[in-house]
Amino acid sequence: MTLSSGESARATDWPAAMPARRLGPGPGAVEVLGVVLAVLSAVLLAALGPRWAAAQANYKPLERGDFVEEEEVVHVLKGVEASLDYAIQFADLSANDLPGEDEETKFIQDIRLGLTTAFHRDVALKLVLEPFPEPLSDGNIRREPRTERGRIAESQEIGINAREAYLRYNFNPRSGMLFGQHELSLADRRGKLFNAIVPAVTFDCEVGTWCMPFGAAKLNEGTADWLYHWALEYTAWDDAQPVLRSALEVEIFRLWYTEKDVPLGKNNGPTYASEDPLIANFTQATDDAGNPIYYDVHGHTVFGFRLNWEAGSFFWNFDWITSQGSRIYHRFRVPGQGIGGEMQFTSREDLRRQRKKINGFAIESEIGLRGPLSHIGVRYMFADGDKSRPTGDGRDFLRGLGGFYELTPGSYRGTRLYFNGFDSEVDQGMGLGHSINNTILLGLFWEIDDPDGEKIGYRGGIYDLRHVHAVLDARGDKQRLIGVEWDNMLILYWHKALQAQLEVNLFLQEPAFSYDDFTAPDTAEEGILQIIGRIVYQF
Repeated sequence: MTLSSGESARATDWPAAMPARRLGPGPGAVEVLGVVLAVLSAVLLAALGPRWAAAQANYKPLERGDFVEEEEVVHVLKGVEASLDYAIQFADLSANDLPGEDEETKFIQDIRLGLTTAFHRDVALKLVLEPFPEPLSDGNIRREPRTERGRIAESQEIGINAREAYLRYNFNPRSGMLFGQHELSLADRRGKLFNAIVPAVTFDCEVGTWCMPFGAAKLNEGTADWLYHWALEYTAWDDAQPVLRSALEVEIFRLWYTEKDVPLGKNNGPTYASEDPLIANFTQATDDAGNPIYYDVHGHTVFGFRLNWEAGSFFWNFDWITSQGSRIYHRFRVPGQGIGGEMQFTSREDLRRQRKKINGFAIESEIGLRGPLSHIGVRYMFADGDKSRPTGDGRDFLRGLGGFYELTPGSYRGTRLYFNGFDSEVDQGMGLGHSINNTILLGLFWEIDDPDGEKIGYRGGIYDLRHVHAVLDARGDKQRLIGVEWDNMLILYWHKALQAQLEVNLFLQEPAFSYDDFTAPDTAEEGILQIIGRIVYQF
């Protein structure tokens, strides 16, 4: 399976011996960056202007009947098409200082069955079913059987969940309206901002010189809990080549977002609420009395720009995102009763945290060379953050953040181990799932893939991670260096629908490393080894 240059790829980084230094924009660096981008834009316009104009003069919109699709369609019932994504995976994470234990082992089975009606060419109902993905290692055959029939020993129950259920109306072969619960990936399309399954109405545009996808998604039960998104895409040209695609795509996008009663994580990003007070106090920020803190989002706006340029063996992907808005912090709001009391702090922290503005940005650039069966590139990512403010009580990691943050943390796939914590695909989601706030990544990634020839593929990358601004560790010392990660993934294609994957990922920790977004760094400088074995079946 060959990744296109627009997909998320692996990365590399600086040598660990390089002295720590500020890598993100400092005073005056933003202005320099703006000048550099302006010069690059002028050069692009001058070099590509004639071809741009020619592409528009010769462009013909795609009409029905102008294209042919050849695919295997499985019909389980008359009028119903089926698809399946299946993975059974074993993951072992080893380190001497893992919280609570020296080794963590996961054994997970992921099944997603898609059913699509085929009664009408332009209208279809899509349903994606999946068992609740409980780890298979949770089996307990020593419990009382759930039924008397046979009295056979049984492990954990398996329930069925409707992952996605929506209606799609295709008024164009490559464009349509989606109504219902479906996966939505917005803005940079790489998970740095928003990637979730939500009830939404979405206009999905996939073809044409100009496209304008837009829509609205419901995020919570409150009447104001909505996310509205809009984008304008322009394809200067898209030349079909026998081997390598040649194209230039530009997009601007904007999001407007409001939400109430968002659980405040200890990294001051959103987290998941829990009715268990022990879990809530571990993941959520609390006041001095131990009450979990929530916040309301008021008119948060996101604006950004995305570029994808492919020309022969050269490719460049770039995106820039900026966010502005404000939050109001409070204790939990009981439905129909209001907020249950004031936040309790022994210092003036409550006054500082009552309201907080959000104003930050993130950029990512991926540039490299590709061939028919391989590609190699350099990747740089910068996500804004805030300077540490020592509090004297070891709670600096609870500081308010004004920098860039994700609406859905843990969905960015910049690395296999440190960032990757999302399960949008069956062969994803076995990493630690960190947020990207206050982070710099620089690295080298490569891929060799030949499923039709040698039946083997390999993906690798090595990259450096560090904070933009230093954070305080558990001893009160400032730290910036997070660590170096080395990823390796070997793919064996047994069949066009069946493959085996073996991952060996190594992370060399530095003093700013933490296993999650909720605790201050307090680890020795040593290694973490992750080994994943996976069998994937898809049709």
